[in-house]
Amino acid sequence: SFSRKVKEAILAIWLERTLTKDDILSAYLNRVYMGSGLYGISAAARTYFNKDVSELTIEEGAILAGLLKAPSVYSPQANPRLAQKRGKVVLAAMANAGYINIGDASLNSDIVPIPKSKPDNFKTSSYFADWVVDQLNTIIGTQDDNIIVRTTLDSDIQNIAEKSLQNIITKYGDNKDITQGAVIVMDRKGAIRAMVGGKNYKLSQYNRAAQAKRQPGSVFKPFVYLTALEKGWHTDDYLNDAPFTSGEYRPKNFKDEYMGDVTLETALSRSLNTATVRLMQYVTPTSVIKTAQKMGIRSKLSNDLSLALGSSEVSLLEMCHAYTIMARNGKYASSYGMESVEGYNVRTKNRTNIFTTHATHSDYQVVSRNAVRELNNMLESVIDDGTGKRIQLPFSVSGKTGTSQQSRDAWFIGFTPNYTIGVWLGNDDNTPMVNVTGGTYPAMIWSDIAGSIERNIKADTRPRNNNTMLSGGAGNASEDRSLFDGLLDKIFKSPSATDKPSGIFNE
Repeated sequence: SFSRKVKEAILAIWLERTLTKDDILSAYLNRVYMGSGLYGISAAARTYFNKDVSELTIEEGAILAGLLKAPSVYSPQANPRLAQKRGKVVLAAMANAGYINIGDASLNSDIVPIPKSKPDNFKTSSYFADWVVDQLNTIIGTQDDNIIVRTTLDSDIQNIAEKSLQNIITKYGDNKDITQGAVIVMDRKGAIRAMVGGKNYKLSQYNRAAQAKRQPGSVFKPFVYLTALEKGWHTDDYLNDAPFTSGEYRPKNFKDEYMGDVTLETALSRSLNTATVRLMQYVTPTSVIKTAQKMGIRSKLSNDLSLALGSSEVSLLEMCHAYTIMARNGKYASSYGMESVEGYNVRTKNRTNIFTTHATHSDYQVVSRNAVRELNNMLESVIDDGTGKRIQLPFSVSGKTGTSQQSRDAWFIGFTPNYTIGVWLGNDDNTPMVNVTGGTYPAMIWSDIAGSIERNIKADTRPRNNNTMLSGGAGNASEDRSLFDGLLDKIFKSPSATDKPSGIFNE
C-alpha cells in the first residue's frame, strides 16, 4: 500500500542516519531466514557446510547469497540442484560487477558443491523450530551474541508423530481426499515434546499445529459439560436428545439419529449434538466461554448456541493446552517450547544465561477438581463405549473425537497417563474429506502415537533436548517477514486479524 511505502521510506532514512552500511548488512544477515528453519548466515553456514562463516569458500558463499531470493526453493537441503544453479547466477553477477574475473567465475561455477542433506530428524522438527524462533524476540529482546536455545522437543517422540501422520495420509489420502494434518504431543507440565505442522515441511512451512485455526467440532464439547458439572450437574443427570430448533438454528445429530432421554455421560461419549445444545441452553454460552478461557483458549469464541458444537475456530495448540489442564485435574499449566536461552560468544566460547523457563504448574486450581474428575471419567467412556472405540490401548485413556460439517475437519484429542496428544486432519482450502471423522483416521494416528511413546519411552526419562544456535540475536524473522517488517511492526503497530466462525457440525 502507499502508506506502507511511506513508512518504509521514513524507516530507510532513519536507518541510514543511525547505522553504517556494515551495521545494516550485519543486522540483516544475522536475522534473515535462510531456509530449512534456519535464521542468520552463521547458522546456515554451520548447517549446510559445517563451517564458520569466515571459512566459507566463494562458491559456498554464492549459494548462501543466492538462496535469499526464495529460501525454501533454493535451500541446499531441499533442492541441492537448484541451489547449485542459483549459486552460478551469483558468481556470474560477481564477475560482471568486477569482483572476480570471468575466468574464475567460469571455473568456480563448475565446481559449486552440493551440500549434503541434514539428518531426517531436523526436517521433522522444523515446524517446531520456526515456532520457537518466532517467540524469541518477545521473550529475550535483541541480543548481540549468538544464542543457544535449549528446547523441550524430544526427537524420538517427534519422529513417531511425524511417521504416524505421514503413514495415514500416504495410505488413505488419495481415496479420502486428505492432504494435510497436524500433531502435538505435550507432557503433564505443558512442555511440547513434538509438533508436526504439516505433511511435508519442504513443500509448505505453514504450521497447522500452531498457526492454523480450524473448527473443532465435538472436541469443544467437554467445555460445555465441564461448565455444567461446575454448576451442580452430575454425570447421571438426564438430557433430552431429540430434534432441536431455536429460531433458524437447527442442529442435527450424526446420521440424524436420536436417543431420547440420556445421561450426560452418554450424551458426551456418543457425541450427541442436540443433547449438548440443550445443555448449552441451560448453562449459557457466556459461562462456557469463561470456562474455555480459563482452560487456555485465547481465540475469539461466538456467544451463541452453535459454540456447543465447535463453531468457533481454534488452534490445535490451544486445544492441547486445555486438555492438558484437564489431565492435571484442573490445575493450570502453561504450554511452552523453550527450556532456556544462553548467550554464546564465538571467540571466547563463554556462555551467559539469558532466559530460563519457569513453567507455571502451580497448585492454582483453574476449575473444580471434582468437576474435572467427573469430566475425565466421561472422556474415558468416549474410548470405552463411544466415538473413540477404535482406540484400544493397555492403559487408561481419556479423549474426544471431533468432526466439522461435511468432514472438513477431523480431530482427536486426549491424554494418556503421561502425555496429551492432539491430531487434526483436513485440507488447507477447507474442502471436505470423504467420510473422515475424528473417530477414524485421527483416532488411528493418535492410538499409534500414544501406544508407541507410552510403551517405548519411560515417563521419567529426561528428553533429549534439541539445541538451536542463532547468530547475532533472534528477531521476528520468517521467510515472508524480514528485519524491516519487524522494525516496522515496532514503530507502527498493526491490528490483528479476527476470526469469523461458522458452520454446523456432524460429530
